[in-house]
This record gives sequence, C-alpha cells and structure tokens, in this order.
Amino acid sequence: MEPGWLVARAAAFPSVTLDVGAGDGRFALQRAAEHPHELVVAMDSSHDGMRESSSRAARSPQRGGLDNVIFVVAALEAAPLELNGLASLVTVHFPWGTLLDAAIGRDRAGAAHLAAMAAPGGLLRL
Repeated sequence: MEPGWLVARAAAFPSVTLDVGAGDGRFALQRAAEHPHELVVAMDSSHDGMRESSSRAARSPQRGGLDNVIFVVAALEAAPLELNGLASLVTVHFPWGTLLDAAIGRDRAGAAHLAAMAAPGGLLRL
C-alpha cells in the first residue's frame, strides 16, 4: 500500500468504520452495502479468510460489487499506522488470540493500539 493512499481514500467519505479481526469480511460487506456513503475497512491477519469477500467487493457494481470497502491484511500489532485516528467507528467481533488480549485489556499496548485507531470522538465497539 502506497504511503498516504488510505488516508486520501478515507478523505473522500464522511465517515470510516474499521472492523478489526474481520475474519471472513462478511460484516464489512454488509456494512458497506447498508452505508454506501461510508468507507469500511476490514482488517484481519488472514488473507485467506477475507479472500471471498474481497473478490465479491471487487466485482462490477452491476454484479454486486462495492467501491466503499477495503480489505487490509495485517494483525493488530502490525497494523498500518495510517489507521490511527482514522475511524469514527472501530468494531471487534469475536476476537481471539492477541486481539482478544487487547480487547479485554490484558495486553495494554494492544488495547492502546486498538483505541488509537478511533478518531477523536469516535467509538470502539466490542
């Protein structure tokens, strides 16, 4: 990903939702379809898990594609710094492993990193 690309893309939208630990990416697809004026970023450490959703989003609009969703392959501890302060809503569904440790505060550095992704006044929904 080119430096600054994600921030520039997000600037074209009034709000951004970041789904951390996106798994198969279905939540991101649904959110993007229901909120077409919002950018939805799905982030997960497994590319394989998001492959089908990413392919569906890349289809033409006539075939159900969505141009307001982005898939990022990264673990929380290796997330692009561009995500910091970007999202008006950060969601975490069914965390496990290091993401679970961060979500429940057992890993303070991970929890701080997760919270840092929310824009000022943004929400973190677990």
